[in-house]
Parts: sequence; structure tokens; C-alpha cells
Amino acid sequence: MENVALFLQTKAISCPPDSHDFDLFGRSSFNRYYYAVYLHVRSLLGDLNGTWATAQHASIPELLTGQVLVKIKRQRLRAVRLGDNETVQICHRAASSANALANLMREAYAVRVAADYHPDIPVVPDKRDRFRLNQVSVTTAHNWLARARQHGQAIERAWSSADE
Repeated sequence: MENVALFLQTKAISCPPDSHDFDLFGRSSFNRYYYAVYLHVRSLLGDLNGTWATAQHASIPELLTGQVLVKIKRQRLRAVRLGDNETVQICHRAASSANALANLMREAYAVRVAADYHPDIPVVPDKRDRFRLNQVSVTTAHNWLARARQHGQAIERAWSSADE
């Protein structure tokens, strides 16, 4: 999905900035960047708990700041009681990542909704072969997946420490 998003981004840049194609390819690239991160996060959640493998778009941030965060906090409290400072730190980073990933998903979802359902919000050319949609740079969208992977690794690390 990320490769498709990058292709669409490149295609948009190749079009005149005031053209309909620039807008269409640009907004489609935002859509695909969103879906790359959504599918990754949904897979991550499914790995944590099989019942979360089919989590819907809007439920993911609440799942991350709800059930996922509750388990991480429980694990952190257990580590505090055991004097396991390393696990305390792992859980602290994971809690921060769960919140950050929830925020990332909210931001990405809002951009995807703008891309798909609000053609009145134009894709605007930016400097140096970049563009924006709803004040979000395509560079930011391009980085969503890498950020999601990083946060996911922190969450998985804490999650696996609970099984030890």
C-alpha cells in the first residue's frame, strides 16, 4: 500500500499544480498512506489479541487508549511491585507509544476523510515537490507508517513482557 501511495504522490507532482489530476492523484496518495498505516496497526492489534484483528477505523484510537493501555499500565504496576525497573521503563515507553499511535490514527483518519469525502478541500502545492491536504503535508503522511511501526514495536515489547 505504501508503494501505491508513493506512486500516486509522484504522479501528482508530475501534474500541473492547478490541474484536476494534481488534486485527484494527490488526495489519492493521502488515502493510500492512511490505508498503509491502518492495515499495519490493525494487524498489530490482531497480533496482541485475535479479537482485535478486524478492528474498525474509528475504534482503533479508543482501543489503543483503552484496553491496550490498561494492560500496559497493569504490567507496569506489576513491574514496580517486583522492582523490575527495566520493565517499568519498557511499559512507560509503550504507554507513551499507545497514546501517540492513537493520536496518529486520529490525524491520519481525519486526512483520509478529507481526501475521500471533501473534494471542496483542495490539495495545495507546497514547496519542493510537496503538497498539503487540510494543512497536512504529504511528507507527514509518508512518515505515518514508519512512526506507526516504531510505536508498535514499543507496544509489542511491553505486551510480550507481560507473557514472561
